[in-house]
Amino acid sequence: MSAAALLAFGASTVGSAGAAQPQKSEEAVQLSAFEVSSKKVGPYQVSDTTSGGRIRTDIFESTQGISVITRELIQDMGASDALNALQLVAGVSNNSTSIGDRLSIRGYQGGIGNLDGFSSPSSQIKWDPAIFERIEFVRGPNAILSPGGPPGGTINIMTKVAEFRDFGRLNLQVGQYDTNRGDIDINRMLSKDTAYRLVIAGKYHTQGKNQGYARGLTVMPSVTKKIGNNSRLTLEYIFAWGQGLNYTGLPLDASVSPLTGLAMRKGMDVYQSAYADNVDDPSAMNRTNTHTYRVLFTSTLSDRLSMRAAARMWSGWDSNNQWNLLGNTGGAVNPKTGLFTPGFVFGGAPDFTPSPAPAVSNLYAVSQSPSNTFFNNYEFQHDYVFKWNLAKVAMETSGGISGAYTKGRNRGYAATSPAIDIFNIPGNATYTINNTATSDRLNVNKSLQVYLNQNVRLLDGKVIVNAGIAQNWYHGRVDDYRSKISYFTHPDPLVTNYGVVYHPVQDVSLYYGHTENASQIVQPRQAGRNNELQDGRQDEVGVRYRFLGSRAVATVAYYDSSQSNNSILNPALFSVPPPVVSPPPLFMDRVARGWEYELNMAVSSNLSLIANYTNFRNRSPYGTPFRGASENSGAAWVNYKFLQGDLKGLSLGLGYVRAGKRPGDTGSGYTAASSAGNLIRNQPTFYLPITSLWNVTAAYRFSEAVMGRVFVDNVTDATYYRGAINRNGVYPGIPRNVRASVEYSF
Repeated sequence: MSAAALLAFGASTVGSAGAAQPQKSEEAVQLSAFEVSSKKVGPYQVSDTTSGGRIRTDIFESTQGISVITRELIQDMGASDALNALQLVAGVSNNSTSIGDRLSIRGYQGGIGNLDGFSSPSSQIKWDPAIFERIEFVRGPNAILSPGGPPGGTINIMTKVAEFRDFGRLNLQVGQYDTNRGDIDINRMLSKDTAYRLVIAGKYHTQGKNQGYARGLTVMPSVTKKIGNNSRLTLEYIFAWGQGLNYTGLPLDASVSPLTGLAMRKGMDVYQSAYADNVDDPSAMNRTNTHTYRVLFTSTLSDRLSMRAAARMWSGWDSNNQWNLLGNTGGAVNPKTGLFTPGFVFGGAPDFTPSPAPAVSNLYAVSQSPSNTFFNNYEFQHDYVFKWNLAKVAMETSGGISGAYTKGRNRGYAATSPAIDIFNIPGNATYTINNTATSDRLNVNKSLQVYLNQNVRLLDGKVIVNAGIAQNWYHGRVDDYRSKISYFTHPDPLVTNYGVVYHPVQDVSLYYGHTENASQIVQPRQAGRNNELQDGRQDEVGVRYRFLGSRAVATVAYYDSSQSNNSILNPALFSVPPPVVSPPPLFMDRVARGWEYELNMAVSSNLSLIANYTNFRNRSPYGTPFRGASENSGAAWVNYKFLQGDLKGLSLGLGYVRAGKRPGDTGSGYTAASSAGNLIRNQPTFYLPITSLWNVTAAYRFSEAVMGRVFVDNVTDATYYRGAINRNGVYPGIPRNVRASVEYSF
């Protein structure tokens, strides 16, 4: 299967590949074409997915790159969030903030794009990994799974749902940073046809080393009902609440430029955060409160025809409070070069005469743009797949319809605060909030899609051809209550995809895929740009090789992708004095090309290995790199389990993560010295250095019921930076972090 039925759902719902085998029953349930099987070829490998077009797809035969992070890997690594686990697949790396799930996906900024195949509910706080059954990363744009997602790919989290067996687990974890948490997972069969599951997870810990805090509670019950031998119904509810400090970061030393290394202000506590000690201060707090309801029905109507119907509703509110340190950078961009030049500022045209920059003060101006969003979202999906044969040709036709309705009210305010002395940061905020809204908008968006996909297997499966088409209809409306202006968008893009897989020999898969997606942008038109529609396009070629009796898979892929109307942060937000009304985002096109390498091996029953490396370029059309995009990165994880002898029950893990240097901000537009024949582009003013981290783990099973684990993150205590917004907002990474957990099974 390829990109044509185009990615989607990932039914972790029933018999997920990361789950243990269900208890035997006298009445066997025929697996729907929309459900993944339980077949596993190693602790960190699965053979199939539904995030390749809603129907069960053999990953080895997909025309798109697909990687899966299993539940076992999440547990063995002790991954505290989705990013920690996803760094083990090629193409995903950190982007900036520490509080939310913000990622770099083949250089495109993104987040957790989907939850169980639907768009991810809005959240200012990271999703708790206790609810993850597995994580699937589908590379490339996708019109079904993520119409508006980044063309780099879609992160699709499959949540845990009720299984037909009895089990329970209690897990508690304590440690230094980003650590203190616990969860309980109870699954019971009410009858041979009905099962329920309840997952509850909570966290209450320091965020980084005195870089704020994070609190959260997630409650997720589900019920699965067998209806006859060929159908299943699953109901699921997720309550997610969280709050945490929106860490602002701290300023660079004024001597830093694109041509130097990175240094923070000398003598400053780089792990301090503005107002970090005042944990109940609403002026610096991000908050989330969401309710998500999902229903899934799958049925095998005949030996050839299967059906799937799903619906999801989520509602709630977000509060986003972003403090910004302003000005006082000790330099400026040289209009004649586009490079930040420490120690100098520049006059106006025509000479742009340099002069000494004002002395850098310990006091930094502060601005804040608090906002509250209330939202309701309704989505449905209805799909069919029909399998048929013609002579020696096996064919699979799939198609369906989906729609969504979203309504959200966002109100933004302005807050002021006295300047902050970064060498003596106050524990309690002194601020004044202007209760007059700086922005007040009602957003109403509707979408409808119809798609059709054809998959054809030729020459006894040696050749697989796939093609599909999807018609989208969008209608967006914004009522701006401050300006008393309403504006609309109603694009109706038609997107296609196609691809081919060729098996020259049994364990080699050569593939090519072309994929597209397109979504509406509901923003005022910008001068010289039609930004009603954002589209992504990609061509990808690759080779997969299976060996060690299919226990190992190596993949090499090359891709060429593009995105129109990419939204970036408007630098005017950080001007001095700060703007009264938040400026709109800027839109830029971008192009990415690169190579990815992956290896996933179950070397033996004791030893498992995962490794990847990525090298790419993600730039604007005129060559400027984007903030947070590390254009080369890699990671590896090896785990050894002692299955016999005196050390039986012990397992050891070693992990390594590397990210190349990446821009700390984005240079947009041209300098004032530019002319029609000499365009001088603004460049990033600084770069974050290479990140190189080692992590070790040890686990011991004391009995069938008790498992203990110890994790040491950043074991060499390396200095690194998690991300940045601008020169006054850099996020140092945490030092060595020791944590331990105990799991009790019942």
